[in-house]
This record gives sequence, structure tokens and C-alpha cells, in this order.
Amino acid sequence: MNLTVLAASGRTGNALTRQALERGHTVTAIARDPGRIDLDHPNLRKVAGDVSDPASIAAVVDADSVVLSGLGTDARGLFSTAPRRSSPPGRGASSGSAPTARVRPPTLRVRAPACSGR
Repeated sequence: MNLTVLAASGRTGNALTRQALERGHTVTAIARDPGRIDLDHPNLRKVAGDVSDPASIAAVVDADSVVLSGLGTDARGLFSTAPRRSSPPGRGASSGSAPTARVRPPTLRVRAPACSGR
């Protein structure tokens, strides 16, 4: 299976990428800085892309890909697509006044394949 992992250099994206490779999948790992993806594997392709720039993601994802997201959340547990910026000492990144896009994660429903016999 061809998998594309968003935010592959982060903790969650790295774990998704590693597990997919261990299971024999071909993985395209997308990160703003692909050099931060600390995995090497013959089935791994590291690509620069930023989820806040849809064109950079669309250029990598093809019709046969399954996209997995390793995107993190802000302090309230909501997805944030605002550009990262440094915070003054003692203040959290979410304490600024920059607007952020908030997206609720979809509910994932997994269906087991039907058995054709015993």
C-alpha cells in the first residue's frame, strides 16, 4: 500500500511512518524540513511540504495514496494550521493573538471485512 504521512518529523508522524515501513508499506513522509525525519528505509521517500500550503501537499499525494496525519493539536486539543512562531519566555505558543483555523478530527470507523466461510 502507498501511504503518505503528514507531519512525519514529529513524534506521532514518526511513529506512523516507522510502523508502516515495518509492515512493508511504501511511505511518502512529508515534513516542512525532511532532514528532521530520522528514519532511513528503501521504501521511504522524504518530501518537503507544509500543511498550511495545500498546493505543496497536493503535489505529492497521488490517487493511489492513503493519507495519514501526524498533525498535533494546540493546548485545547484542537488542530491548528496557524504558522508556528516563537513565543516569549514563559508564555505558551497559543497565548498570542494570531488567528488559527480550528478543525475537529473526524471520527474513524473501521469495518472488518466480511467472512465468506468458516
